[in-house]
Amino acid sequence: MKASKIKYGQVGEQDKYFFDTNVWMFLFAPLASSKFYKQKTYSSLLKEIMSRNATIWINSLVVAEYVNAVLKLEFKQWMKRNKLTNADFKHDFRPTNEYLLALSEVKNQVSDILSIATRRPDDFHVVDVDKLISSMGTSVDYGDSVIIDACKRANIKLVTDDRDIIEMDLPFAVFTA
Repeated sequence: MKASKIKYGQVGEQDKYFFDTNVWMFLFAPLASSKFYKQKTYSSLLKEIMSRNATIWINSLVVAEYVNAVLKLEFKQWMKRNKLTNADFKHDFRPTNEYLLALSEVKNQVSDILSIATRRPDDFHVVDVDKLISSMGTSVDYGDSVIIDACKRANIKLVTDDRDIIEMDLPFAVFTA
């Protein structure tokens, strides 16, 4: 199935969804408001899922990607504010108060996300890692492969803003703004 646009009224009580990292970014990250239409669309879907008591799954990979992406965005903003071109994330940014503030904010965001989503085991012990790695190409990375595999094995609907995944023909429902 190719990806479908999100429509109001499509959520059923028994539906299971998996929000890709980029969707959580639109919903919770500080710079997400740059694409208001997408933020509004994903927010409306989230509200509908919650009102129908459907399930949103999340795994540790998405949490890790989210934390790293938000902190890297904050790092880029910090470099811009300080007119830096060659700063190092670990050595230059981490010791700053700005990093500590960003870290505190991302911890709160993850706490909010985890209060909404249901934690799903990664099932690493049953995943065919060799198959996942061989499925990687120029457009799909390892993280994408893990998410696709999880949705396929559990028949979970994927909500993503990842152009590469959106254009794939997958055996489960994929939704995008």
